[in-house]
Amino acid sequence: MLSLVEVADTFSVSEPTVRSWIKDGCPVVEGGSAGKPYKFDGDAVLAWRREREAQAVADAAERAAERARLQEQLDLLGGSAEGVYALSPKARSEYYDSEAKRMAVARQRGELVERAAMVREIAAVFAYIGDRLQALPDDLERAANLQPDATARAVVSVDAIQAEIAERLAAWQAATADA
Repeated sequence: MLSLVEVADTFSVSEPTVRSWIKDGCPVVEGGSAGKPYKFDGDAVLAWRREREAQAVADAAERAAERARLQEQLDLLGGSAEGVYALSPKARSEYYDSEAKRMAVARQRGELVERAAMVREIAAVFAYIGDRLQALPDDLERAANLQPDATARAVVSVDAIQAEIAERLAAWQAATADA
């Protein structure tokens, strides 16, 4: 019989790792409650570890075979698996879960802003710029004593600038509508 500390020493792992093993189904002879120490059958623990390691190897081989099969299918179609799409469905799901957590932290730090909030802010900035551009010819007329024909040319230039900005924004909105 081995104690929890002896199992940890035997397998060169920490005591918390052995406790995690217990939760994962490692065989325990007795103990683990109200000051009663754990007792393990060393041979049973060794057999359990070997079975888990063999299962991990088999799982890895199965994933590799599945990737190879999918790659062959893609090759037949003239494609290739790249990036996250090369992962198994389970691994892809884990990747997306991890990415969602990373994005939540980035959002909390102010490193990531929601698209709708950014669009609202950009719209407000462009509205302000548009208002200031519309007032510019009159401001120049007063401040620089522009003649009426020069003011009219300034109005035409401002209108052209605003039309170009509107076209570019419309193109950007169309290009990012699906994003």
